[in-house]
Amino acid sequence: MRTVVFGPGQHDQCHITNEYILLEKLEKHIEILQSFIKKMQEIY
Repeated sequence: MRTVVFGPGQHDQCHITNEYILLEKLEKHIEILQSFIKKMQEIY
């Protein structure tokens, strides 16, 4: 089964003790999500 992994941060930091993401990665992810939502609103 094909899947998509989408989220901020490093894949090797996912769901482990002391998981963290860099603030810059979170900010970029927010920009991407905002752009995606805007495009979906234009389509639908």
